[in-house]
Amino acid sequence: MRNHDLSNLVDDTSRILASPLPRRGALLALGRVLTGGLFAALSLRQADSQTTTSLVCKPACGWGRKCCTRSDGGPAFCTSDSRTCCGNTSCSSSQQCCMTDSKGFCASSSDTCCGKTTCTGSTHCCANTVCCRRLQDCVNGRCKSSIV
Repeated sequence: MRNHDLSNLVDDTSRILASPLPRRGALLALGRVLTGGLFAALSLRQADSQTTTSLVCKPACGWGRKCCTRSDGGPAFCTSDSRTCCGNTSCSSSQQCCMTDSKGFCASSSDTCCGKTTCTGSTHCCANTVCCRRLQDCVNGRCKSSIV
């Protein structure tokens, strides 16, 4: 709740308690004011979180979480502190983030990032577009057999 909302709530509460209403009427009115304040606070928080160009997480992510900005300019999002922000997603601690054309994707830590894919095992990346096998060389962006 914002400070302005809180001061209005305190003022309304004081007026109700100071009024000549019977206790039952005062308590009912006080309950309505508190309920209205709660709904107002929740609706403000929901409206803040629906912003589509936010670079900051709203509401704040909270303890043990962090805010990730998206590579496509969309709304920021919260993830666990143990994860790595990666483009429009987040990767676990056993993964790495591979970035390509400002978009990211998660891959196994044992793989090699290669453009929009990953090379696994004994393969290697060729021209950041394709994975060549163990007995192949990268020649002009293509995999060629090294055996003649």
